[in-house]
Formats: sequence, C-alpha cells, structure tokens
Amino acid sequence: MKRLRAVPRERTLVALVGWLFADLMLVIMIVALGSQKDPELAVKAQPKPTATPTPTHSTPTTSTPSSKPSPSPTTSTARVGPQSVDKAPVQFTVDDSGGTPQLTTELKNQLKPYHGRHAGFVLTFGWGPDPQADTAYATSIDHLLTTIDPAMFPSDTVLRPFVDLDHANTGTAEIQIYFYTTAVQ
Repeated sequence: MKRLRAVPRERTLVALVGWLFADLMLVIMIVALGSQKDPELAVKAQPKPTATPTPTHSTPTTSTPSSKPSPSPTTSTARVGPQSVDKAPVQFTVDDSGGTPQLTTELKNQLKPYHGRHAGFVLTFGWGPDPQADTAYATSIDHLLTTIDPAMFPSDTVLRPFVDLDHANTGTAEIQIYFYTTAVQ
C-alpha cells in the first residue's frame, strides 16, 4: 500500500500567500475599474465656451497697435476623454437562407444607421446544433462584416465567433456590435 507523503508546511503557506495575493490583485482591479467615471458624462459635463461681448467705445489712443492677437473663444466639436465602448450593444439577427448576396445586403441594411462609427468588438453567435459548423458560419459573417465596411470594422476590431446551441435554426446568427463612444485622438 502506498503511503501519502505529507506536504511540508512551508509549501502550503507559500501557496496560500500566492492565492491571497492573486485575490487581492483581483479586488484592486475591480475597484479601479468600478471607480472610473463614464467618459460620455465627462464630455457632457464640460462647460461650453461662450463669447463675451466687449464694449465698444471710441477713445483716442496715441499708442501704436499691438501686434499680439487678442484671444478669441473657440468651440470644438471633437470629443475628448478616454476611449471606451458603449455599454449596450447594437444587436440583430441575420439569416443566410438566400445565400451570400442576400446576407451581404441584409448586413449592409442593418449597418446603415451606424455609418461613420467604429466597432470596438463584435460577438457573433452562429445558431445551430453543430458547434464546428456554426462557429465557422459565425467566422464567415465576421469576415463579411470587415469586407462590407472596413472603416467601421478596422483591423484592430476584435471579432469573436461563438456558437449558440439553444437554437435549431442553422444558418442564422445573432450579431452584437459594441461601438466606441469616443473618437481616437
């Protein structure tokens, strides 16, 4: 009969300290992420610059005019703040029952309202009972998205194909697009 060896107390203590450290890092990360302010609220809360009228009166001056330009208020429509993604995705389903041309048209129609925006990441769920085939279908839809609108889905967009086994509709996919909330500067 084989006898179990006792683990030295020092090894268990080191393992315990390691797990404690890992848990502490996880808590610190959660607190740090949770304490960040929403960048959209920061942009909305910024005061808008307003022009203040200066009184005009004619006073004779004997000095020479200054070559320094007077400051004027500027308004900027550029969004500032850290880049983040929307909390709620744009979500829709597509069906390839009409083949790739119809699927491409359907995707273009779904994406039309979001023209000019940039996707941060995309989750594509291929529906059906076969994990390999439906993940391959989701991957092909991801590829179609990048060819339909390369500006919306640049090379740094994260595309993740998944399979949803709860549905029997093979050839149907659910797409969730998380767009950036601020422009890259």
